[in-house]
Amino acid sequence: MAGFDQRAADLSVSYPRVMENYRLANAVTVRPGRADASTEELRTAMVQYRTIFDELIQVQQPNEKVAAA
Repeated sequence: MAGFDQRAADLSVSYPRVMENYRLANAVTVRPGRADASTEELRTAMVQYRTIFDELIQVQQPNEKVAAA
């Protein structure tokens, strides 16, 4: 879990909106009885991971704040 916690902390700095999806999807994939996960749970996890991926590949626009001279 230490690896997940570190990745979650790193991700939350730049992408706070994806954290809930990341936590939910990860919970399905790392639980001890993941072989017992229903098809719907696995489908939902894949949709959540896709949402994360879509968010991460979007081009981020730099803040265009111009300081008054």
